Amino acid sequence: MGMAPSTKAFVVFSCLAICQSLHTRAQESNALPTLDALVRQWVALRQETAAETRVWQEQESQWRTEIALVERERDALTAEIAAASIQQQTHAESQLAISAREARLETMRQDLLPILDRAEADLRRWPPRIPPPLMPPLADGFARLPATHAEALQVGAARRLQLILSLYAQLEDLNQRVHATKQMLDDGSGGRREMDVLYLGLSRGYAVSADNQWAAVGIPATDGWRWEAHPEIGKTVSDLIAMQRRERAPMLNALPLQVVDGTQ
Repeated sequence: MGMAPSTKAFVVFSCLAICQSLHTRAQESNALPTLDALVRQWVALRQETAAETRVWQEQESQWRTEIALVERERDALTAEIAAASIQQQTHAESQLAISAREARLETMRQDLLPILDRAEADLRRWPPRIPPPLMPPLADGFARLPATHAEALQVGAARRLQLILSLYAQLEDLNQRVHATKQMLDDGSGGRREMDVLYLGLSRGYAVSADNQWAAVGIPATDGWRWEAHPEIGKTVSDLIAMQRRERAPMLNALPLQVVDGTQ
């Protein structure tokens, strides 16, 4: 007895379904090893990526630290360069100022040289006009005056000026004071003897012998002091010298005083 057509169709379909199911299971069973391998590769890749990320982060932090150090060094060097530039500019300006000052000083020195020459020439005329008893404190200064222009250039302007001012100051001091001293002078009889002398600065001198019998008035000249006899003033000169030495009380006395050209 045969099967009905519908039954035959069901059997065929069932067989086909079973075969398809077996084929699908066979494929799934073959794909499992491949999937596991892919998963392991993916996990390894993720781990490697994470490790590389950590290394990169650590390297990035180190690089940032190094960059910060380099930037600080750069800023410090920039500041040093700026300071050096300012210092160099200041130094250059200072050098220019020094050069300008040196130029001015040299101009002043050149202008001063003729003045020094004239002052030294004037001072060389003074020794004969200074009373011999008053000369010792000034002798060394006058001896150091340059005798020639070449000698003056070797001494130098500063030292010349210092000596000139010192001598003029000493002369001024002598000229403003009254001096009582002793000095060997001609006695009007062809001899020489020690006399008491009173100098009014460097303009006049009055001499008197110890016995008041001989007296004279002295006037400075280019060749030394000139003495003119005035016996009548002997007692007055003696009294004035005693007052100058504080050997007697002050009193009024008159002396001959003639104003003349001091260059004679």
